[in-house]
Amino acid sequence: MKSTLFSYTSRYFGWPLLTMGLILGLISFYFEIEFSWLDVKVLAIGGESNHFFSNEEPSFFSLMEDNFTNELIALLILIGAVLVAFSKEKVEDEFFQRLRFEAMIWALKIQSLLLLLAILFLYNFAFLWFMMIALVSFYVIYIGRYHYQLMKFKREARAE
Repeated sequence: MKSTLFSYTSRYFGWPLLTMGLILGLISFYFEIEFSWLDVKVLAIGGESNHFFSNEEPSFFSLMEDNFTNELIALLILIGAVLVAFSKEKVEDEFFQRLRFEAMIWALKIQSLLLLLAILFLYNFAFLWFMMIALVSFYVIYIGRYHYQLMKFKREARAE
């Protein structure tokens, strides 16, 4: 069966991107830092103007001034996580496929539980922040679980 995973070397690009994105994300979140050199005009789909209180003609596509820090952080985390999560092992066999599948199901269960709790207990901006984090938390949970299971298997194999 042909594998749909990325090559083994993809993880060497993914880990630095993921790590850098997570570190920048934490710094940006806790210290509310935005890099001024990332103030750019971006294409906005859907616009941001309030049509009820504005005399502006509604436009679906528009250019707006934005700081691209949050978007850059999200891209680093997402691209890094996808490369790490879906890159092959040196020797990819049925065992690793089963391990991936089990880690993915486990991560999906945890993600669903967190989403359920967020729907019940988080409101306003807290819910919005959670939803932004939830966009990439599945990958982080999956990667953590997969590599934990892999480490546990290797430790057991060495003990025998």
